[in-house]
Amino acid sequence: MPTILDFEPIPEWLVDEVYLAVRQELFALCIPEHLEGFSYLCSAIVKAAQDPECARRVTKFLYPELAREANTS
Repeated sequence: MPTILDFEPIPEWLVDEVYLAVRQELFALCIPEHLEGFSYLCSAIVKAAQDPECARRVTKFLYPELAREANTS
């Protein structure tokens, strides 16, 4: 079974479309958009699609990057 690491990173020009598609899919899974973590989850999925290696470095790269973008710690 393929993993996220088996795919090519998405190009920069496609990021907005992927973000919207992720939002729609999460909404289809009955995850409500009004939850604070919803946007963080969308961003994390898109970042993992942009850089598949960050899926392996969640605590060292992905979490700090999301916190930096959201201006939190």
